[in-house]
Amino acid sequence: MDRTKKIQRAGQRTEFQTVWSGYGSAPSITTFNDERICRELLVNPDTGKIKQEGDLILQPRLARTLEIVSGFERADAIYNGSLTDGIVKDIQEAGGIITRKDFEDYQVEWQTPMEARVLDHTVYSAPLPGSGLILAFILNILDTMLPVNDEVSAQSRYPIQKEGYFPCSVL
Repeated sequence: MDRTKKIQRAGQRTEFQTVWSGYGSAPSITTFNDERICRELLVNPDTGKIKQEGDLILQPRLARTLEIVSGFERADAIYNGSLTDGIVKDIQEAGGIITRKDFEDYQVEWQTPMEARVLDHTVYSAPLPGSGLILAFILNILDTMLPVNDEVSAQSRYPIQKEGYFPCSVL
């Protein structure tokens, strides 16, 4: 998790498909007028315009959240700890109805994980409608198309991910 936290703090330059894959093209600035978190992430604070290909995307809030969850509080930070009030506030600002009590009352229901083989490893993930099985499918497709040690460009990844994850929206 340390590498992920470092990337989120330092930021990373993105390719067009990575930034706007869910939109088909770059959305207008009005798309994010009422979405504070999206604005913080996807609008360039210097220009007030939507970030473009090659712009740096920073996620310091995600890095801080990962620090807290990987620290002493663990998952309690989310359900009844230092992150709970902030999460509830973000959800409610976006029109959600979740309350702190909902988080405090939440009980995990154990389900047998799905199992898949990916690149000579066994991957365990939540069963459907979770997307672990779809991710394993995508990784196995990429493994047959590309040498394992090559970097995969967004141009190669995007169509496979798009087609792989599309069924998730109808499950």
